[in-house]
Amino acid sequence: MKKLLLLLLLGIIPNIIFSQTIEFDTTCFCSDIIVKANEQGLYVVETMPIYPGESNDSFKEFIENNTSFQDTDNGTIMVYFTINCEGNTCGRNVKVFEGTFSDASIQSIKLSLNNMQKWIPGKQRNKIVDVRYARGFTVINGKIK
Repeated sequence: MKKLLLLLLLGIIPNIIFSQTIEFDTTCFCSDIIVKANEQGLYVVETMPIYPGESNDSFKEFIENNTSFQDTDNGTIMVYFTINCEGNTCGRNVKVFEGTFSDASIQSIKLSLNNMQKWIPGKQRNKIVDVRYARGFTVINGKIK
């Protein structure tokens, strides 16, 4: 009985302690399945969305080719957005994790995110779903590494 009680407490208490309410702009979404993966805002589904292109890192190449960084930009930035079940993006946001970036560089990243082509949507349980996406980039002397 004590083991059963201990197992229940270990299973329930962390979910209560670490659960949090996350609000989304639901006007972009077309499904109700979003699976939270960790506290940094990354989301995981069985099949993650893919940015169309010829390489495995087409999204990084898109950012490199469509963003103008200043030579003095150094640090790590994160981009966040949601890819809905139609492949469109919404809720785009850019955050500087560390380092310094000019306002012009941040605006350039935001403009690039607004001009992305459609993604191949993610899937969960063989159903196309909305997926929250986050990606970090390290910039040294104005170049993505």
